[in-house]
Amino acid sequence: MNAMSLELSSSDEEMEITGMILDKIVPSVPYEDWNCFVECVYTTLRSFNALVSESVLLENSLQNTKKRGSAYNFASPGNPKLPAFDDHSFAFLSRNAPSVLANLTRGEECVFTRLVAKQLLRECSRVVWAYTDTIYFHSCYNSDHPDGCDKYHLEFDYEHLRDLMRSSVQHSFSGLAPFNTCFRFGFVAALLSKNFCIMDCNTRTVMSVSQYNMFLLTLCMGLHNRLGAGSLLSSLDDEVLRQITASLLMPRDSALSVFAEHEKWLC
Repeated sequence: MNAMSLELSSSDEEMEITGMILDKIVPSVPYEDWNCFVECVYTTLRSFNALVSESVLLENSLQNTKKRGSAYNFASPGNPKLPAFDDHSFAFLSRNAPSVLANLTRGEECVFTRLVAKQLLRECSRVVWAYTDTIYFHSCYNSDHPDGCDKYHLEFDYEHLRDLMRSSVQHSFSGLAPFNTCFRFGFVAALLSKNFCIMDCNTRTVMSVSQYNMFLLTLCMGLHNRLGAGSLLSSLDDEVLRQITASLLMPRDSALSVFAEHEKWLC
């Protein structure tokens, strides 16, 4: 009993935190409909991956310049020395990431898009360090076991690094990497949850907030007194209308789970 109570309390607290983040940080964006949103996300993903590719190309050129000055962080016995990456590496990516991510919110840069940009930059940095460390430690292992590892010889490859970074970005966009510790899902689902509604019915129809507001406006106009008996909605009494509007949308906690699944279309 105590364990179950603790679990329920933890879940309620998580939902409360998630709701606060959705309300305070995730922006309201006037997406016309679902297709508009999907195109916006795909366009942003393609633009960010193009930015990654260009940044890796520029970093390669920069590292070649450093190479002539013998600026390396360490040497790999038997292999070419590895690039010297630091906090100032991939500056082109860091500088342009926020403006590219603003495409998610129809060109409006805000706290949310800057947080997403920082997350993606962290993911890319982890890939760079993990890839570099793997090459380095493999080289060290080869130097200790020169006879048994020739067929597993590895060298640093900028094209391979680019592909790994782009793959990490893809995972973040698809929600496989959570937005932060308060979210069970990613930033795409966060935008979905704030800017789209799910009808609480078997069809699970998804509407943008703009479409839903227009739906409510149409409903109200159909109930206007001046239409009288000519309105198709005149046969609905107040209680029926109250029940319809009360059950119109799926509760937030259920909608969050559905949107988290929707997010996986980018996998």
